[in-house]
Amino acid sequence: FKYHWTILSLVDLIALTAVVYFSMVRFIPLRSWKAWLVLPYAIWVLIATSLNAYIVLNN
Repeated sequence: FKYHWTILSLVDLIALTAVVYFSMVRFIPLRSWKAWLVLPYAIWVLIATSLNAYIVLNN
């Protein structure tokens, strides 16, 4: 927050979104209910990514 590096945080959030997505995909063959447990976190990361992208594009 101190340096206002919004582009770097957007890149970080995109990478985090990809990691969460791939972990959900890997959980499906093991136990599908584990993938559903990660779904609220995946939704929250997508919301955070979209908010950060909005800030980057409009500043």
